[in-house]
Amino acid sequence: MIIKFFLTVIIAILNIILGIIVYKKNNKSKSNRFYRNLCFTGGIWALFMAALLIIKDAFVLEHFIIKGIYFFAILPPLYYLLFSFYYPYNLETSQKKLQILIYAIPSVMAIFVLLGVLKMETFQLEHNQIYQTVVYPDYFILSLYFFGYIIWGFIRLLNKLNKDSGSYKNQISYLIIATFTTFVFTGSVSIILPLAGTFAYDWLGPIFLLIHFLTVGYLIFIKTSKAN
Repeated sequence: MIIKFFLTVIIAILNIILGIIVYKKNNKSKSNRFYRNLCFTGGIWALFMAALLIIKDAFVLEHFIIKGIYFFAILPPLYYLLFSFYYPYNLETSQKKLQILIYAIPSVMAIFVLLGVLKMETFQLEHNQIYQTVVYPDYFILSLYFFGYIIWGFIRLLNKLNKDSGSYKNQISYLIIATFTTFVFTGSVSIILPLAGTFAYDWLGPIFLLIHFLTVGYLIFIKTSKAN
């Protein structure tokens, strides 16, 4: 348990640092800002997941840790989708109404999580062990949102790859591959398996997601800038 905790915390901190580095590379770029937010929210989500491994106070778990987990779990798909709009360039000239919708859905979900309207899971503490149970249809709504935003961003990147003249094909390809692997691994352990009734591998979700952020951040921001 302690190894899981420290591993999750270390990777979370590394991703927050990566977010700072990416932002400083070009703080005027929207894609850099969205990737920074992606790293920050993913890192904070991981810290809440790490806290779940060691905190055994029922009141703290119910009112702070679990709400924090789902509040910050909602944000990375939002910033990933927004990032796909602007990296490496923006194809649309007018998209204010669309972006309002994109922001509105997770904003409402996040507020509902904090208010307790959306209650993704219940838990029991027995012999200092946490036993989690999914709440339907709340968790199913989260699942639709997660996969919907990821697939939407994935399709946008494929569209850019097909239209790109060649300047950014490698970077877009990195993103597409990383999105697919994240979709498979993080989606499986943090969404599909809990829906099937097991949280045993849920702690791996932040690990897979944050390794993805680190790898992609290095390939498309740090390695590319060194090459230039």
